[in-house]
Amino acid sequence: MKFFTDRLASRVSLRTLFWRDMIAVGTTMSLACLAVALFLAAAEAPIWLVVLVFLLPLPYNAFMWHCVWTGAEAVDGTARILVRATATVWLIIVLFI
Repeated sequence: MKFFTDRLASRVSLRTLFWRDMIAVGTTMSLACLAVALFLAAAEAPIWLVVLVFLLPLPYNAFMWHCVWTGAEAVDGTARILVRATATVWLIIVLFI
């Protein structure tokens, strides 16, 4: 629980939020769930299970996007826009991988 509360309260640096939590962990989770979903689809599992597994990382990814978005308030104008735009593009990409 401390993991989530620290990120919501901006007690974690934006660099850690962005690079480790969002890009590294979020992307890895999304790719792993995609691989499992494809395996399940190939094994003719029920479609609801395939979709569920595929969407499993969505709450984490949305949470990380929110934390990066709010954490970007601490940086100046150009960097804030760049971080927020990159985070938004990343979220769109992991939704459609």
